[in-house]
Amino acid sequence: MNARFVPPMALAGVGNVVLLADDIPAPNQRCDIHGPDGRALWHAVDFADVPRVINMFRLEGNADWLGQVFVTPWESARIENAGEWEPLGAADGLPLELRDGLKPLLRFTGTDLGTGSQTGCISVACGTWSADITIELALLHLDDFTDGSRARLAAVVGYFYGVSLVRGAE
Repeated sequence: MNARFVPPMALAGVGNVVLLADDIPAPNQRCDIHGPDGRALWHAVDFADVPRVINMFRLEGNADWLGQVFVTPWESARIENAGEWEPLGAADGLPLELRDGLKPLLRFTGTDLGTGSQTGCISVACGTWSADITIELALLHLDDFTDGSRARLAAVVGYFYGVSLVRGAE
């Protein structure tokens, strides 16, 4: 596989993006977006939705997204073996235990919102554990997210659902 710069027609208006693939993916091909250090910035987004995701974070001034980013399409074997999955929901809860009385610090690592998915879920991680969870479960555990992840989650939910998450006085 060769890294190459993406032609302007594939990612109209988005600069400084390197596609790590031999061919331009299909619009519905799942991709991951990485920073120059190899750290995952976004997981499992349709190729057609890559420009919106990149532009959203660049407009917010997120430093991780301002430089060069790399788009890596999923291999076809990974897609075929993916099978049907269901995100963890409110009835499932989070399979994380409290540590020394402290709530787990969840990180918001991506979303499938805006890709036509009916699941409405986000990807989260805590240490070596990661999972896809429903928006409902994420909002039930909003206080368990790190400050930056909580702010991103609130912004993404607000953007996709046209709402503003406002807390009342405690």
